Amino acid sequence: MHTLVDRAREHGAVRADVTGEGIVLLTCAPNCVANVVTDAPPDLWRRYLDIVSTDSARRPPMAS
Repeated sequence: MHTLVDRAREHGAVRADVTGEGIVLLTCAPNCVANVVTDAPPDLWRRYLDIVSTDSARRPPMAS
């Protein structure tokens, strides 16, 4: 994971402060939360995973 994130950072695909360790923790967190919420839909973890790992890690577009 670290190598993949390093490459993405080098190519400007993710923010400069994103780390492999951070992505691993963020991908685990939604599953933990979904397990605690007893009436959560079975695919709730996917929604949160998309929000925290994809959208927040993506490099913001450059101003025109």
